[in-house]
Amino acid sequence: MESTFIERYLGMFRFQGWFFHDLTLGIVYCLTFLFGIALFRMMFRRKKPKKIRYSYEKFEKEAVFSFPSLISFCLTLLLFFLIVSNFGLFVFGGGMTRNELLVDSGGFLVDNLVIAKWRRNVNNGTSNGGANSAHFQLNGLDVKKGELRWNRRSNWHEKLIGQTSEGIILLQIEKGQISLFNSQTGKDERQHKEFEAIFPSMKNNWSKLEKDYLVSGDNYLYTYGLDGQYYQLDLKNKGIVKDPTFEQLFLKRQTFAQVENQNVEELEKATGESFFNSKVLTIQDQEWYFIAHSETRKPDSQVILSAVSRNNPQIKWQRPLGISFGSETSVQSISIEGRFYYSTNGFSLVIAKENGNLNLMFDHLSNHRLQVVP
Repeated sequence: MESTFIERYLGMFRFQGWFFHDLTLGIVYCLTFLFGIALFRMMFRRKKPKKIRYSYEKFEKEAVFSFPSLISFCLTLLLFFLIVSNFGLFVFGGGMTRNELLVDSGGFLVDNLVIAKWRRNVNNGTSNGGANSAHFQLNGLDVKKGELRWNRRSNWHEKLIGQTSEGIILLQIEKGQISLFNSQTGKDERQHKEFEAIFPSMKNNWSKLEKDYLVSGDNYLYTYGLDGQYYQLDLKNKGIVKDPTFEQLFLKRQTFAQVENQNVEELEKATGESFFNSKVLTIQDQEWYFIAHSETRKPDSQVILSAVSRNNPQIKWQRPLGISFGSETSVQSISIEGRFYYSTNGFSLVIAKENGNLNLMFDHLSNHRLQVVP
């Protein structure tokens, strides 16, 4: 199901929603247009007539257009475009890079929208050195329609903390500042200065560490301040409570997958199945484990999703996805009313829990859907 080389290559020449790729492509199109105008003037400029009587043969010889010259013009312009675009897009725009496209932060479901931050690493020409750069995007994917509701540029120091009734909490880890944006539009609604005005006792007390923040319920943001105290911030009623017992909420924050992955070896023995490179999805389901694994131990091996019974270990269904894990060491998963959202290697998928049918496959490299089954 993964796009072919030709599809990815041709898709490189359209605007995708990745800032540096689109900026580079826009520059390439402008340069090609200007070069085309200059080339046209050079090749098809009308010559000044000489003060002699023209014969029919002389007129044909000095004609402005001819079929061979038109072909030469088109080929020269195409060659210029391919050289400039391939150099620019592969070096600066990321080209067709997929093996370093992964979720950097977040993965929240809000009214059929999955909010996540994506990181796209771009190799700038060396394979063993440090010449890599990263591009970041924040977006909201409508998992019902299979399209992006909004898309905005991000950077390395933005981290998604959690979802509240007021919006999505965003942390700037470089400065230790939090802000809030609308989950449906991606637009900022509350800046850090407004948070400090609402909670003045937190001024100069915000942590820069992502792990020191926790969202619980619809309105509460818990934080471990620089003064070593734990706080509960009521975002709706604008109240603040300091209580050392809030520490327990942070201690209990161990992901479901870390606990469930301890049972993978037992499931392999019970089912006789080898779950290579296995990752148990963080989906709270009383009847089934959902496991993402590969056919072999090779890193580029195809990903398979398996549903395994909790009570009587047996495989209910298996679904080959036609994609690989790539370099991603973790996966994102969210439960969605009889289905679940799953992402890896730059793809977002929606799978039916009952039979493993694929309802949606979205490619974040080109930002378009590959498959939607009603």
